[in-house]
Order: sequence, then C-alpha cells, then structure tokens
Amino acid sequence: MEKKSLELVHSFDTQRHLILCGAGRFELRSTKHARGVTCQACIELLAAKSAASPEVATEGARHTVV
Repeated sequence: MEKKSLELVHSFDTQRHLILCGAGRFELRSTKHARGVTCQACIELLAAKSAASPEVATEGARHTVV
C-alpha cells in the first residue's frame, strides 16, 4: 500500500491577500479556514494571532446573557 504524502496547506490572510507564513508561490495550496492548515509555520502564526487577540478565538461563539 502506497503512503500519501502530506501536502502543505498554508493559511491565507483574506484581509492582506497573502499567505500568512510568507510563502509567495501561487502553486502552493492555501485556505482561509484555520482547521485545514498543515503548514507548521502558519499554525504557529495563527496561534500567536489568537493569543494576541482573544476575541478572534471566540468570534462566532458569543452568547447573550439574560
């Protein structure tokens, strides 16, 4: 059975229109969805970004307290 190689998927910043880790070649795969990212550098940058602004990490999970 042949092993499939893990293709790197980078994080794409939709506001700045670039790959988060700085990789700049168009043939690279990228996504705007954090859970699909496999590039370790992008994962670390996403984690640092979340730690710097906690509201980003909880966005979409806001609840109204009555």
